[in-house]
Amino acid sequence: IYQYWDSDDERLEELFDYSMDDAVGTTKIGDKITPLTIAQSRLVGQPLFDIARMTTGQMIEWYLMLKAYEKNNIVPNKPSANEYNERRMSKKNEGGYVKEPEKGLFEHIAYLDFKSLYPTIIIAQNISPDTFTTGEGLDEDDYYVCPENGYKFLKQPKGFIPSIIGNILDERQKIKKLMKEEKVPEQKKAYDFEQQGLKRLANSMYGVYGYSRFRWYKKECGAAITAWGREYIQNAMKKSEKYGFKPIYADTDGFYATYIGELK
Repeated sequence: IYQYWDSDDERLEELFDYSMDDAVGTTKIGDKITPLTIAQSRLVGQPLFDIARMTTGQMIEWYLMLKAYEKNNIVPNKPSANEYNERRMSKKNEGGYVKEPEKGLFEHIAYLDFKSLYPTIIIAQNISPDTFTTGEGLDEDDYYVCPENGYKFLKQPKGFIPSIIGNILDERQKIKKLMKEEKVPEQKKAYDFEQQGLKRLANSMYGVYGYSRFRWYKKECGAAITAWGREYIQNAMKKSEKYGFKPIYADTDGFYATYIGELK
């Protein structure tokens, strides 16, 4: 580059074009990603500079701390070095259900999936560190029992994190409605970025239960969410067979099925 800069011929023009292309490319990338980062900064309540360098887990933690303050809840301490090492060395939870794709070419394909599967499970089963219970001294009607591992979660009161996720999903639906009604393109884009930010917070909430540095860490919560998720999707696949479908591939919250019944 320095040779091009020191030259006094067409190479200098090439360097100008090269540098301009860098600037234009960087600006276009910024135009794409910066609005979402700004929306996340407003949601999480942290500076744009920090948000641009945060992991999703860190964003969720800051968001929960903000909401804990609003609800007058105590924020758990960060794990000590020993706690962190114990968490990090513990066995990983089993993930979502996956059915390997069947070989061959298929037609009459349908794709069925659950809307916001993990956030919905967290809300419906009230999965939260503050609702986790042994069930001792309680009636069976007082708690939900997780399939496979038998973890129990109180039905009442509503857990801190389920209540937060419920509010996120409600707020997202309101913004999506406003987005559909909005006529001004710039404002429509602003609503879109805001609902994207909320979606990322809600969908990532499951993963941080197993994040070793997370203040609200609870391995049992993560295990329960995926266990219920596996049960839901496998039940849905079985139910589809009653309507003439044959599942040929599944992954976590959705599956593909080919219709083998009689077409009308």
